[in-house]
Amino acid sequence: MATLPCPSPCVVAGMQNATVRFIDAREGNFGHTWRVTSNSLAGHIRSLCVTQDGTSMAVGFSSGFLSLVDLRGGILTRQWKAHEADIIQVKPYTNSSFVTSSSTQKMELWGHDAVSLCSLSTLTGSGESIQSIHVHDKVIVSMAANNRIAWHTFTDKEPTYTHLRLGGDVFKGNMTCFGVLPLNRGYLLGSDNGNITLMG
Repeated sequence: MATLPCPSPCVVAGMQNATVRFIDAREGNFGHTWRVTSNSLAGHIRSLCVTQDGTSMAVGFSSGFLSLVDLRGGILTRQWKAHEADIIQVKPYTNSSFVTSSSTQKMELWGHDAVSLCSLSTLTGSGESIQSIHVHDKVIVSMAANNRIAWHTFTDKEPTYTHLRLGGDVFKGNMTCFGVLPLNRGYLLGSDNGNITLMG
């Protein structure tokens, strides 16, 4: 599920039959339904996102396919095999590029032309898949289930990568989700024991 940027009151949700449905949150009504794949083998929708300018939507499937849809006309502009396994998450990086993560511990930065702009370093040695990704101020933040947080940045098109593992004295339990607080650049970390931790 994703929200369209203001002033649109719509929410878009992925359905089981490879379609997305638009819901008017203000009126409480269902809007139109679009099919977002031309491939019958694409599988189920795993994740979707909308760019900040509200013109494009990326949809990731269980087969590893990624679809790009022009929201101004409902046109499926591109579809390609982005990963060899499930796409776990899709996030907009800019208005013309998207970040995807897969169950094979890989993250990719894709352009609108279906070309991989960069393969991002991941914690492949840890044996843990990427659980969640967020993008804030052109920094891609990823979280792995073994309490690792990684930051991916780009300087002159060369990616840089740093990571931090939270020890048991700092964070109790296993990290299950996280969110970015944009104003103070802090993080809210959720754990499997029900605690929420604020990290600066």
